[in-house]
Amino acid sequence: MIDIVIPDKENENVPFEALGKKLRYETIFVVGKNLRRDLVMNCANAPEKTRHAIEKSPVKIFYNLEVPGERDGLHQRKSGFNHVLAALAHEKEKIIAFNFNTILRATGTQRSVLLGRMRQNVRLCRKYKAPMMIISGATHV
Repeated sequence: MIDIVIPDKENENVPFEALGKKLRYETIFVVGKNLRRDLVMNCANAPEKTRHAIEKSPVKIFYNLEVPGERDGLHQRKSGFNHVLAALAHEKEKIIAFNFNTILRATGTQRSVLLGRMRQNVRLCRKYKAPMMIISGATHV
């Protein structure tokens, strides 16, 4: 298995690679060390820029698409991802990542809403054959 770790500023010097080997991961990519920060985009910070980034930027991995704080509609979830973005991700070979850390930090109904949005995004990725991955998104040990 391969994992991506996104350390916060206090834990940048923690040996995540050694911990990953103990957990039997083949490779651990640490954002800022062996994975450049410009190849990964947190879409929760700028959901309106996601389409432009998928179309034209060198970013390869997009995560936290489902985090925007908008309320879901009556018949549709606002998951930050749609069929247009899924088709573009497939065409441009961009990876849609699902961050397990956001599930762990969510509580109560927030967790169920987040899981529903992720489920919808997985369906879209499968339908349009967009590459996807699950990441731990660990920030500290």
